[in-house]
Amino acid sequence: MTLLGLQWALPMVLLLLPLALLPWFTHNQDKTVAW
Repeated sequence: MTLLGLQWALPMVLLLLPLALLPWFTHNQDKTVAW
């Protein structure tokens, strides 16, 4: 992994990580919060 590749991959990871965690987080909130 070169420095240029790291500079290109880091923003992509920062953008994709919340998108990947959001469905899991909302599903987890659905199970824990009982209305």
